[in-house]
Amino acid sequence: MNTSANSSSALAGPRPTASRRLLGALKYLPLFLVLTASEASATRCFEYLDIPESLDCTANGGNSADFTNDCKRVEASQEVIEVACPFRWVSTDGTKTHAQVCQAEGLKTTSSVSAEVCSSGERRAPDTYNFIYGKWGGVSSGGIETTSRNGKFYCWGSRQKKDYDRTDIITAYPCTGQ
Repeated sequence: MNTSANSSSALAGPRPTASRRLLGALKYLPLFLVLTASEASATRCFEYLDIPESLDCTANGGNSADFTNDCKRVEASQEVIEVACPFRWVSTDGTKTHAQVCQAEGLKTTSSVSAEVCSSGERRAPDTYNFIYGKWGGVSSGGIETTSRNGKFYCWGSRQKKDYDRTDIITAYPCTGQ
């Protein structure tokens, strides 16, 4: 008889239910919570941390290698832990810097995973919808360069013609949690 197989199956417990598997998959989905007014509008992000089933052999004061008397089984569980927030696009009217827009939301400046630093009607980053100055062209990625002119900030892609028209005005910046 293979006793190590029996020991590990005793610790493995029952197969996870569908709801438990779903909860396990959700651990990668950040939860955004708004803090109390005392902490301004800072955003904090959380995720689930799986804690595996274990044996607690100190519950009755014993530290024996005999796992039959002084040990108890501790069920698997999950804890919610704070993690660094991923970025999100924050809308603007094109009159503020990247830092000003993010700071107003209690966030920090960042770039998207594709190194995009702005979105406009011509350089439309995914998940941005505030095209108050209109749209032009079919570009579906944000810009990688910004400039300012006459009180407005503009968003450019590589090799894009800098004609400073309305659809070049920045409508969103990527920001991340504290």
